[in-house]
Amino acid sequence: MRYAPLLLNESDRLASLAEYELKEDDHELQLDAIVQLASKLFDVPIVLVSIVERSRQIFSARKGLDVCETGRDVSFCAHALELGDMLVIPDAKLDSRFAQNPLVLGEPFIRFYAGMPLVAPSGHVLGTLCIIDRRPRNGLSAQDREHLKSLATLVLDKLEVRRLAVAHRAGQTRFEQIAATSPDGIICADHQGRITFWNPACERLFGFDAAQAVGSSIDLIVPPRLRGGHGSGLQRVAGGGAPRLVGTTVGLEARREDGREFPIELSLSMWQEEGKASFGAIIRDMTTRRADEERLFQLAHIDSLSGLPNRGVLMSRVAECLERKE
Repeated sequence: MRYAPLLLNESDRLASLAEYELKEDDHELQLDAIVQLASKLFDVPIVLVSIVERSRQIFSARKGLDVCETGRDVSFCAHALELGDMLVIPDAKLDSRFAQNPLVLGEPFIRFYAGMPLVAPSGHVLGTLCIIDRRPRNGLSAQDREHLKSLATLVLDKLEVRRLAVAHRAGQTRFEQIAATSPDGIICADHQGRITFWNPACERLFGFDAAQAVGSSIDLIVPPRLRGGHGSGLQRVAGGGAPRLVGTTVGLEARREDGREFPIELSLSMWQEEGKASFGAIIRDMTTRRADEERLFQLAHIDSLSGLPNRGVLMSRVAECLERKE
């Protein structure tokens, strides 16, 4: 068995990883739906979001595996870090790196493995989204590789929300440093709805530069038909009312500088500054992402020839019915 060596930039990688404060079975990340989708899409019993630390790997989300961590020395995902690209092992028993691995010889009896590295905006690899089977396979088709990459991108979206939340708790200066490098749009606004922070990704997303946006009303990016409801919500919170969207991720419509509307996903947070509410929002363009998610869902749940739910979905529904009867 060959052990994956520590990376030359391991100290920097671990420093980048620390920005996320990830843990085992991290349900706040909302990764369970992605893991379940991957299991259906690739018809595999085990799916993991594996985060590789210095001496162990932890599973922030998992399906089909009882343990929530293993040693890094037996980790398949550590080899994906070394490779820096998707790692596909058709049959671990025929691969000299893994044939004597205890995870192959014993539970969970890994034979097939495919792991897509989760690359942070810093360029460091945090871990992988991996799919595992107890039977050997012929590898992954080019199309399946693209599907796994798409799912890994969805995982990275969730991780980025966590990184920014951690940075915000560390203070405004640290938050702005992190937000400046984020691929997602980051906006902060005061209790009156005036924009106080606008990162470079927002400039690309909406078309307004920071000089135009900062100091303007948040209505700048709200479609005119939705501004009334948005304004009443701000007034309610400013008056001491409970915010309805804080701590959640919602789909909304937004407006670009040229007036075009487009779908976004927004994660909202709130804090107090000098006794008054302030808001922060992480925003991503869902124009292509929504189409990708729908395509992956269709592939996982709908038979391409008949247009009907596929056999896997049918069998799971039968099982649910049987469980209810019992």
